[in-house]
Amino acid sequence: MWFKNAQWTLEGHRKRIKVRLSGDKGPYIVSALFDTGASKCVFSKRVESALFNKAGGTKTAITGVGGEEETRLRKIKVEVLSDDGTEVLLSQTQVEAFFVQSRKFDLELLGVETFLDKFCWKLDYPGGTLSVE
Repeated sequence: MWFKNAQWTLEGHRKRIKVRLSGDKGPYIVSALFDTGASKCVFSKRVESALFNKAGGTKTAITGVGGEEETRLRKIKVEVLSDDGTEVLLSQTQVEAFFVQSRKFDLELLGVETFLDKFCWKLDYPGGTLSVE
């Protein structure tokens, strides 16, 4: 795990962050929601297909606001990029990621366990920034 002094601009009360995810097929960039209300990092089946050559991982179910979803648990590398996507500001390997198997699920979430809880975050609504220290 490593990070640089990092700061992102907030747009309203929700923050999407550009992240580069890596699996056995190589890297794939998505816009993920910074979600302190999500206990897990959760990604769509579309992202899983972009990251991995074949089916694998551990079948499991997770429960969220939308109910229970069948998932595959895999470990990935997560690199958080600058707002313009040109610089890696945070990097964490062996992040547990849950890939929802339903094609209806099309949301990418950075959750607390195994990712957000590894860093000290500062959310400044009046200043309009999210930063890590």
